Amino acid sequence: MPGSGGPPPSLARAQGGAHTVLPELDALVMAHRAIESVAAGVDMGRNIFQSEAPEAMIRAVGAVVHESMKPGDAFDQYLRQPRVR
Repeated sequence: MPGSGGPPPSLARAQGGAHTVLPELDALVMAHRAIESVAAGVDMGRNIFQSEAPEAMIRAVGAVVHESMKPGDAFDQYLRQPRVR
């Protein structure tokens, strides 16, 4: 933690190349693994903005990061959200 003398918190980034977008479930699994490995958060660009439903995807990622939701449950939540672009 900053100021505590310990290491700064980690941040996981979903990346894999200039134009790589992970399938939604894979991105949620990556986020879950990062949080389980003590990352403080995740950074996803294309995996949100190029998703079929960006608002639903950001809610699903938020559930994994902030509510400790399992990736499969977050993906089910994603699938139930309206598809608005």
